[in-house]
Amino acid sequence: MAIDTPHGDPEPAEVFNDQVFHFGDFRLDVARHLLFRGDQHLRLGSRAMSILVFLLERPGELVTKEHLVRVAWPETFVEDINLRVHMSALRRALGDRSSNPRYIANVVGRGYRFIAPVNASPSRSRADAQPHRPSRPRQFIGKSNALIGRDAALEAITTLAESHRLVTLTGPPGVGKTALASVAAGRLAQRLEVGAVQIDLCGQLADDQIAGRLFEGLELPQGLPLAQLGAHIGTTGMLVILDGCEAGIEAAARVAETLMVTCPGIRVLATSREALRASNERVYHVAPLDLPTDETRTLGDVMRCPSTRMLVERVQAGGIPTGFSDRDVPRLIAICRKLGGFPVAIEMAASSIQVFGLKEVDARLVAGVDFLVDDRRSSTGGRRAFREVIEQDIDGLQPQECRLLEALSVFAGAFSLREATKLAQAQPARHTVIALLGALVAKSQLLLARTGGKVAYRMPMPFRAVAYERLRGSPAWPRIASEHAQIVLDQLREALAHWRGISRSGWLERHSELALELSGALAWCLSEGGDLRLGAQLITEGLPVLLRACRCEDAIRFARLALDVPGAMTPKQRMSLLLHLARSEQNPEGLFATDARRHLLESGALRRQIATPQATAEWALAAATVSLRSGRLERARKLAKVAADLTSGPDVADLIYTAQRLLAEVHHYQGDQRGSMLHAQRALARYAPGAEQATPMLASPSSGALRIVAAKQLWLRGKANQARAVMFEALTFAAEDGPEALCEALALGACPLLLWCGDDERAALHIGRLEREAEFSALTHWLSWASLYRKVIAHISMREGRRSEGSVAFLPTSLLQAETWVTLTSSTRGASLPLHLTSGWCRAEILRAEALTRLNNGQDDEAVAQLRLALSHANEQGELAWELRAAMSLARFWRHERSKEAYDLLRGLFDRFEEGHDTSDLLAAKVLLKQLRAD
Repeated sequence: MAIDTPHGDPEPAEVFNDQVFHFGDFRLDVARHLLFRGDQHLRLGSRAMSILVFLLERPGELVTKEHLVRVAWPETFVEDINLRVHMSALRRALGDRSSNPRYIANVVGRGYRFIAPVNASPSRSRADAQPHRPSRPRQFIGKSNALIGRDAALEAITTLAESHRLVTLTGPPGVGKTALASVAAGRLAQRLEVGAVQIDLCGQLADDQIAGRLFEGLELPQGLPLAQLGAHIGTTGMLVILDGCEAGIEAAARVAETLMVTCPGIRVLATSREALRASNERVYHVAPLDLPTDETRTLGDVMRCPSTRMLVERVQAGGIPTGFSDRDVPRLIAICRKLGGFPVAIEMAASSIQVFGLKEVDARLVAGVDFLVDDRRSSTGGRRAFREVIEQDIDGLQPQECRLLEALSVFAGAFSLREATKLAQAQPARHTVIALLGALVAKSQLLLARTGGKVAYRMPMPFRAVAYERLRGSPAWPRIASEHAQIVLDQLREALAHWRGISRSGWLERHSELALELSGALAWCLSEGGDLRLGAQLITEGLPVLLRACRCEDAIRFARLALDVPGAMTPKQRMSLLLHLARSEQNPEGLFATDARRHLLESGALRRQIATPQATAEWALAAATVSLRSGRLERARKLAKVAADLTSGPDVADLIYTAQRLLAEVHHYQGDQRGSMLHAQRALARYAPGAEQATPMLASPSSGALRIVAAKQLWLRGKANQARAVMFEALTFAAEDGPEALCEALALGACPLLLWCGDDERAALHIGRLEREAEFSALTHWLSWASLYRKVIAHISMREGRRSEGSVAFLPTSLLQAETWVTLTSSTRGASLPLHLTSGWCRAEILRAEALTRLNNGQDDEAVAQLRLALSHANEQGELAWELRAAMSLARFWRHERSKEAYDLLRGLFDRFEEGHDTSDLLAAKVLLKQLRAD
């Protein structure tokens, strides 16, 4: 009969009993875990041995396959093929055949039965001279599904441990060494068909104490000398995890070496903050989880990054419903970066998020990791704060090591040996610093960061938070902060020298952490007791770096701080910062703040004081940009023309380009498309990519902005396909130039163009992208454009030719937004647009929208006159797209009384289009033409 237990699980084979089974020529000593044929010892894997013992204890009884699987793989799901493989190995060892069995018979579809006679006798006492053989060590299989982003590490550790008997996983506390060792041990135990046992070595233990814990884990008698362990276990294969060796590292090393010599079947997987330095040891350094890149924008991106994915999954696993969206991405990224990718810290933060929320945890982490507590019970039954673990680790350092670690915590990112030497307290000799750095790396207080073939060092973020707090309270803080600020200034000048030599992405890859270092240096320089003049240099020269690294809020904050310090800057430095603030300071609705005008007035006085053509050109360009964005086109044109007339020579190539680019934009919005194209050509002709950039904060993106203008011009001329192609090129260039350029391309180009074409679905995707980029980089002005387009889509509830006349509350934040609204909705409702103030680029559309309002009010004659004026204006400007819309509106009005005239008017315009026949305007025109012909 089949064997079954009351709970459906098989009764385990008693591997620990003292029986010896005899069958045929074979003898199986269960206690010693050995199979003999006569006097010959037969090698048999642990799983095959478990299967054989289970069958021998039940001779003649049918044992189902399911029960045998649970015997051999008690904690793991496996397929039937695994059982067949081990059954084949068992038959080979017994010399048995499935076709003509002598020992094990297969009952097809049901299981197996041991058919040979079996005799059992007690084995010799454990006090006998025969050594005590422990049974198959208990399986220790970690849960691999609990690890995220560790597949490569697990495979590397398992492969290393397969070929070497002593492997140590090193790394700082909280990096996940124990979890990796547990899962790797489970994998390796399955591959080698051996058992695994974990020995916790927390606390300072002597050799005999470690041995005692090892014997306890192996279920051997206590009090035996470690050197005699081999005599008791023989060649039995097993895997031993020595977890947490750092507290008694010398004793752990001696125990590991003894095991290697006396127990040839044992493999040791150790975890420690530093290597054991034992004979034949191999070391695997466990790194923190990968952090999100600067390109991480959506929740989908977050789930592809190990650290942020772990944070999200641990929060969601906490039992409290917590939904995340793309709006939460910046805070998820910020939290993981502050935690440095340390799994234990991420686990603790996830627990805190369930209680306090994402925003509160992000804010608390600014002050450090003090509030992070491990909710899991420790071996002592208490709860440990993460800071306590870090402080204990730092306090265990030698005094010189501790002082150097605190000094180096001033670096937010990677640093070189030369930079470390500059900061070393009391300026020790270079070889002393090298030795101290080596010790800190060996003890996992510093991580190696090889970039571009050069060796650099980096402090784990949680450690830096604690060490940096100590540094700021020490007498050495002012000197170290000053040295750090000077180092940052040197790095800054080197980075600016490469500003134009490589792409933005390449530049950021090389100088990715400079913005962090710059922010830290500025925070000290511009504080009480800081070096104000050095701070003025840093913010003036470093402003472009902060902007390129998407740290717009830091740029504005430090610029304001610097401006508030009297006498800290030269007139040129002060003017430079004022111009930046004039271009950047906007309120949440996107309107340029009153402060912008004040900054322009003060900077205007300074440029007269400086009295150089370049200073005047820089001021004029900043003022022209402000005027353009607020809709004062004629003023913007005059200012850009002043700048263009004042600049010449290769050293100001960026100013020349920016002036011509602004003129191209202004002429486009004024409706002078020919003039716009002329200035665009001049801009590209004068643009010098290899030239040194004198004022990178004023310069415009290389060519993406001009493509925006070109795409809109193509649309107006009726070339929709070409317009879309150029627009997507503009997006590619803009993405390379940074978030500000990308938001501009999306807001002023891609979103309106796709909506004009009637591609609402794709437009919605780009609107979402605009929202994400603007929110992520705190570009509030461009957020107001995303809001505009959301309202446009809501306004389109049904199509009447091109757009419907739905009612949605809309408050434009600029003249350009109001004009864009009209072109997208054919409605002036909510957009106050006196005709004499409107831009030329869409005047025909505004005339048409007002005519439609007059038609609705019964003012037919005035409406027709205005539609004719719209047709005439669009024709004069070469704006075929607007001309078609005006003709369609007029043809609809004439349909019943003057259908032939309406048909001829619309047909003539329709036939002038050579492309874009899939756009909503041309599709509507085609339908209307059929209706007019039928009439």
